[in-house]
Amino acid sequence: MDRILDALKKNSRMMLLAAAALYALKKYADLRACHHTVTYQLTPAQREEQPMKEIYPNYFKNKSGLWLHVRRWHPHASSNYTTLPRGVVFLVHGYAEHIGRYEHIAERLARLGYYVCGIDHQGHGMSDGDRAHVERFEHFVQDYLAFMAFEQANLLAEWQTRNASTQFEPITNPPCFILGHSMGGLIAYFLALAIQGGESVLSDESLFRKSPPPEEAKELPLSPVPPSHNVALAASPLGSTAGVNTPYTPAQLQRASSISPTNPQGILAATKGLWPIRGVIFSSPAFAIDPVQASALVQFIAGLFSTLTPKLPMAPLDADGVSSIPQVVARYKADPLNYTGFIRARLGHEFASAIKRARSSFAKFTLPFLIIHGERDTICPPSGSRELFANASSQDKELKIYNKSQHEVFLDVDASRAILDVTTWLRDRSE
Repeated sequence: MDRILDALKKNSRMMLLAAAALYALKKYADLRACHHTVTYQLTPAQREEQPMKEIYPNYFKNKSGLWLHVRRWHPHASSNYTTLPRGVVFLVHGYAEHIGRYEHIAERLARLGYYVCGIDHQGHGMSDGDRAHVERFEHFVQDYLAFMAFEQANLLAEWQTRNASTQFEPITNPPCFILGHSMGGLIAYFLALAIQGGESVLSDESLFRKSPPPEEAKELPLSPVPPSHNVALAASPLGSTAGVNTPYTPAQLQRASSISPTNPQGILAATKGLWPIRGVIFSSPAFAIDPVQASALVQFIAGLFSTLTPKLPMAPLDADGVSSIPQVVARYKADPLNYTGFIRARLGHEFASAIKRARSSFAKFTLPFLIIHGERDTICPPSGSRELFANASSQDKELKIYNKSQHEVFLDVDASRAILDVTTWLRDRSE
């Protein structure tokens, strides 16, 4: 009996010590997180207010009520595409950075006649949310799908206004492309896969449910179609499946123009009705991570901390691996809109899980794509890009490896060559 009591006392002390350690760890995580966390204590009425234009010249509100910063680049006046763009390019930035870092790429495409746009992901750049934190990786995908529908509606309304004084001609789908870098490449993969086949491989429960519960169906105040249609069609701003080369009528454009930037949350993450994607450009996509970080033990520990202390800073990001050009690295570190803290437990775990899901579905990918990757990339090893190229079912696919470049090929020694490869690939598929 004495042995049993001693064992119980010993175990009790160990449990108390473990509880105290977890509590201390939680407080430490909260302390570290507060330096990179934006806290919002706003009333529902304040949440509906338009952000200050001096801070948010462009904005988009996601389903959770977070304001996401938007950047747009219109075709230059010097191009021959000032009435209608040569194509539309959706930019998707990577982890810990912001869309403004792609100014030079967007400007180059705008000079060639492309309309380019993108958002700062939640928790990034000038967007709302805890810095570099997300509850589920698919929230990035949901935000961007909603943004694509929102931007499509805005573009159609703008084109209608430009043609108001002339004989109106139906507008066909412009060539649309997605360009994603690093984590943005992983997001772009799931975006394209969803638009391509209306499915998600991110979670067991699809992001795009065909039959929503009644409470979700009520969140479609902008739907111009009968309730009997499925949620993907009802959520479309045009109420049309919008197949390839399907013209939009003035009535459809009128419905699209009724979507307000202060109420875009009525557009659920939908794929039907979005313009078809002609191709995807992956820039150093995050399809592989360091083998040590990918080990079963590390992933188990990451999953544990993701549940207990989701905002706990876990591992640093090697900023020196961004580029082989010292000035680029210095600018990256000094950029106040970049997050330079440690990768948080939840996002790191979600990130690794998303990579695993993507790699298991490579054979399902059928869209045309171009991969550009630096051979010396240590942040996202090029082995993941080679795996996608080898296993994707796409008939039109290209892989270009730059032997002297590191992670950001657009800001490294091979930048001119990489940009030329991208613009040539886009031009050949925009006709």
